[in-house]
Amino acid sequence: SYLNGLNPNKTMVIPVGSDARYALTHTNFSRWPSSYSYYPISGKTRAALSVAVAKFWWSTPGNVALAYSSSWRDGLSAAGAMNVFGPLLWTSRASLSSELTSYLLRESASTNSVIAFGGTGNLSAGTLSSAGASVAANGAQVVYTPFRNGDEPAGARMSALRTGEEVRSATAARPNLALTHLCRCPRYSVRR
Repeated sequence: SYLNGLNPNKTMVIPVGSDARYALTHTNFSRWPSSYSYYPISGKTRAALSVAVAKFWWSTPGNVALAYSSSWRDGLSAAGAMNVFGPLLWTSRASLSSELTSYLLRESASTNSVIAFGGTGNLSAGTLSSAGASVAANGAQVVYTPFRNGDEPAGARMSALRTGEEVRSATAARPNLALTHLCRCPRYSVRR
C-alpha cells in the first residue's frame, strides 16, 4: 500500500475523520516501526470536521469558501478553486452551524472574502447573510456579488448587504447562481 511505503518518522501522517483514524490505527504496516506519531483531525459533523481541518491548516485565512455539505460538486469546485487561498467549510443549506459561525467570527480580522460555491441554489440567503455578518463589523461593510456561471457581473450588479431581506431581493432575480462572493470592504474616514 502507499502508506506502507512511507516512513512515519519523516512524514506527517494526518488522518482526517474518524474512519481514516480507525483505518490508520487498525492496519498493519509491515515497513513501519512498532510506534509512530500521527495527527488526527476529527469532528462530529461535516461542518465541525471542515472547521477542524481549517484550524489545522490555516492560521489566518484571507479567504474562506462555503459549500453545501450534501453537494459533492460544490465541494469539489470549491476545493479546486480555493486550493492555496483559504479553507473550505461545509455548511447546511438553511443556516450556518455554530461551529462555522464561531470560526468565521474568530478569523474575521484576517478574512477579507467569503466565497460561497453553489450560490443561492444550495445556500440560503440567510446563510449568506450570516456569513457576511460574521466577518464584517457591520452589514454596510459587506458587498454581495453574484457570479453567474463563474462570470464576473457587470459593475452595477453589486449591492451592499444590510439585512437578510436585501440578500433575498438581490438573489431573487438570479436563481441559478453558481458562485457568490461576500467581501468585507474597509471603509475609511478622515477627520480634520
